[in-house]
Amino acid sequence: MKTQAFKGVQKLVNHFPKARVTLLSGTPITNRVNDVFAYFKLCNHPLGLNYSAFIKRYTINQSGRGGVRIIGAQNTDELRLKISNFMIRKRTEECIDLPQLLIKKYYFEMGDVKGEYEEHVKELYDHKKELEEAKSNQEQTEIKMKIKGNIHTLNRLLATSKVSNIIPLIDQLVENDRDVIVFSGYRDPINMLEKHYGDACVKVIGGMDATDKDKAIQKFTKNPNCKIFLGNFKAAGVGINLVNSRDVIFLNFPFTPDDLEQPYKRAHRIGQTKNVNVYYTIVKESIDEHIFNMITDKTQDINTVLDEGKDGVVHYQQIPNDLFNRLVEQYEIKHNIPQK
Repeated sequence: MKTQAFKGVQKLVNHFPKARVTLLSGTPITNRVNDVFAYFKLCNHPLGLNYSAFIKRYTINQSGRGGVRIIGAQNTDELRLKISNFMIRKRTEECIDLPQLLIKKYYFEMGDVKGEYEEHVKELYDHKKELEEAKSNQEQTEIKMKIKGNIHTLNRLLATSKVSNIIPLIDQLVENDRDVIVFSGYRDPINMLEKHYGDACVKVIGGMDATDKDKAIQKFTKNPNCKIFLGNFKAAGVGINLVNSRDVIFLNFPFTPDDLEQPYKRAHRIGQTKNVNVYYTIVKESIDEHIFNMITDKTQDINTVLDEGKDGVVHYQQIPNDLFNRLVEQYEIKHNIPQK
C-alpha cells in the first residue's frame, strides 16, 4: 500500500466510486499473505477494512530489535473460504495448452573463485559475532546492511564465475539454430557475455528507455543473426514476448518465486509451439543450493495459502536472514567451530 502504483490506482478507483473493480494478477501473493490486503482495500472488500485486524488474524509475527516482522500465515482455510467468491485462480495449464516446461540443473565446481568466495563467507561469520556484541539498534542495522551486501557479493561472484561455463552451452544451442535467453540479477555477467558475443546478442537491463528496450526485443525476435538475449530479472522478466526462443538460462537465483518464474514465462507462453528448456546453473556446496531450496519452499508456502490443501501454519523463509544463518552454520561445521 506504500507503493506509487497502489496510490495511483486508489486515486483512480476513488474518482469512480460506482465503478465495479476487477483486478487481474499473475502473482496475488509475491512474498507474504498480507500482500493480498491491498487488493481487498481497492475493491472495498470486508477483509480490506482493517489492516491491523487482518494481520492479527491471518499472519504470524515475530518481534525483535528491528521491530515486528511477518514470518508466516495462519487460519489459511478460513481465509480461502472468505475469498472464495472474490478470487478466481486459474493456473496457466488450466487455461491454455502449452508445450512442456523442462527444468534442467547444471552443476559446476567452485573453480578459481573458491578462495574469494570463502573470504566473503568468513566476513559473514565475523558479522555474526559483531551482531551478538552490538549494543544499539543502529549498530545492528548497520551490520545487517553489511550482511545483505555480503550475500549479494557471493551471489554476484558465482554468477560471474559461471560465464565461462555456460558459453559452451550457448554455443551448442546456437549451432543447432536455437535462440537463447540468458537471465541474471547482476550486470557484470551480462556485460561479459555481451562483450563476448557482440552483434549476435542484445541486452535489456534497468535504466534503458522504452525505445531502446523495444529495439533490442525486435532485433532478437526478428533478426536471424541475433541469437542471444541477455536480460535482467526485473527489466526483462515481465511484459515481453520471446517465444522465438525455447531455451532459458539462469546465471543466478532471485529471492522470490515470482522473479524466478516470470523470466522463463517470456518463452513459455501463448504462441510457443515447442517444449521450453530452463537451465538452472548451480555451483556445488554454495549459496546457490541454499537459495534454490528456499525458493522452492517459499513457492509451496504461497500455494498453501491460495489453494485448497493442508491447513495450519505456514512459515515463510526470511531469505536474507535464513541465508545468513545457513551459510554461518555451514562455515562452523566446515571449520569445526562449536555451534551455540
